[in-house]
Amino acid sequence: MAWLVSGLIHAGLAQAQAKRFAPWVALALFFALLGLSVVIFRLWDFQDDKEAITVDRNAARAEFQERQINAERAAGAAKVERDRAAAAKQDKLEDKIDDARAHGGTAADDVWNNGLWD
Repeated sequence: MAWLVSGLIHAGLAQAQAKRFAPWVALALFFALLGLSVVIFRLWDFQDDKEAITVDRNAARAEFQERQINAERAAGAAKVERDRAAAAKQDKLEDKIDDARAHGGTAADDVWNNGLWD
């Protein structure tokens, strides 16, 4: 407290006034430091939360992209399988048409005799 009184005297107050105002100045300094501490803590906490949110968003984005890629791969594989099945069916139909031509019939005869769509 003595350094505070001497500081107030150095600032231009009389010794009696400095002794009277010293506790109030000390209290004001305490609250100023407390407020500054709160502001610093809140800034640190905000920055820490911001980093945590960024990490969480990046993890969620990576998970979503992984699910999206897996879904696209599964859809692509299903399409390849459907295309392969359609090509096999087309080949089978073409073989039946070729057989019908080889036996003197037409593809239309095979359709009407219910043989083409078996």
